[in-house]
Amino acid sequence: MQVSDRHVMVDLNKGHRKFYVDFDVSAEGGGEFDVLVVNQTQLDQVGPAKLALRTVRDTTSGNVRADSDDYQDYYLILRSGTPRTLTIKTRLTPLTEASSSATPPLSAATDEMVGASTTSGLLSFFRIRTWSDLPSSRIFWIVIALIVVLVLWCVFWKSRSGASSSSDAFVSVEDDDGREMYRAPLSFSDRASDDGGASVHSTATGTSPLSQAVQRFLSSQPVTAEN
Repeated sequence: MQVSDRHVMVDLNKGHRKFYVDFDVSAEGGGEFDVLVVNQTQLDQVGPAKLALRTVRDTTSGNVRADSDDYQDYYLILRSGTPRTLTIKTRLTPLTEASSSATPPLSAATDEMVGASTTSGLLSFFRIRTWSDLPSSRIFWIVIALIVVLVLWCVFWKSRSGASSSSDAFVSVEDDDGREMYRAPLSFSDRASDDGGASVHSTATGTSPLSQAVQRFLSSQPVTAEN
């Protein structure tokens, strides 16, 4: 490359946002030349005329590494008071894709990653289940199971209630001194008393034909306690 007293700029990153580049510059036949590495922001702030280039003799080398998310153009600026030929070698290693490549919009990227069948499958998987989603046979067996549980609960409750009432009712026959001479469980209740001192006791209320018969018998046959 021919250089003179006018600035020559060499593009280092070639459109890459994140990159690593090293370079070598040598003057054919030797001699002095000026060199500087700047980015676009520095170049805009100072201007080419006010750049402070460094003077080197015969050859120079350097490297630049950029890993920022903000894109910047990087330049190797060369100049020589005496026109001469410079040999420039650069080795660029991109760390990411070139910044000039357009990022696809979100909708397009989503369509590429998730196809129509995949999308419908996800919606079906996360859809709220309702009774209409269940097979008719499954609904039938669920209803049958609920009915069976309800019937068993009613039978159990009725058996407990019957056992409690039957265990509480009884007939007790006492003598004049209050000593119990006879006691028997009943499914009904009653209370009666006669002049002979015998009595029938029950914890529940109501009178049945059997209770009335017992009362008449005790009334006609006074009980005498044995000593």
